[in-house]
Amino acid sequence: MPTYFDVPLATQSGAASQSQIRTNFASINTALSVNHVSIDAASNWGEHSKVDFVNSATHPLVSGTNILLYNYLNPVTGAQELYFKKAGPLGTAGIPITSKGAATDGWTYLPSGILLRWGTRTGQNDFSIVKNDAPFFTQIFNVQVTGRTDDLSTNNKTIVLRTWTLNPGASFTLNVTGVQRLGNNAVMTTCHWFVIGV
Repeated sequence: MPTYFDVPLATQSGAASQSQIRTNFASINTALSVNHVSIDAASNWGEHSKVDFVNSATHPLVSGTNILLYNYLNPVTGAQELYFKKAGPLGTAGIPITSKGAATDGWTYLPSGILLRWGTRTGQNDFSIVKNDAPFFTQIFNVQVTGRTDDLSTNNKTIVLRTWTLNPGASFTLNVTGVQRLGNNAVMTTCHWFVIGV
């Protein structure tokens, strides 16, 4: 760390402590210059050049109406993530706004606390999509399913969401039906699903 002196003392003259005072100002400039425009710069004084977040061992508490950004090890991704936190219903853990899951069968958070999850599943006639891996929903707002088929001769296939169930903090299940509008033949259809909640 930069050298810093507790000067001037009550018994010291300005001349006696001048060198140490100058060292203190140089140390302050060194510390500020880590992620601020230096105090001897020609312009932009007091502005950040970047923002560094040291690792937080715990989720910090919010004071009053303050809003927090902090760095914390995400237990799902196993990586350091940037968290957003404010007072209110977001809970004690904050929202990991830089974390995400896989692209094909994945998830991400919005700063508002909204959790988005999506994926793809192929099934025949009635089938279920069960997700019991983190991150978990405590409440689901909306579910969308879209069918896709590469068989152009059966382009009258579609996908219908029958029901969905939620076990808060543990799993959710989407019950889907593949429908062939003409005839009663078995339908093999790819289902793209998208779930919004918290």
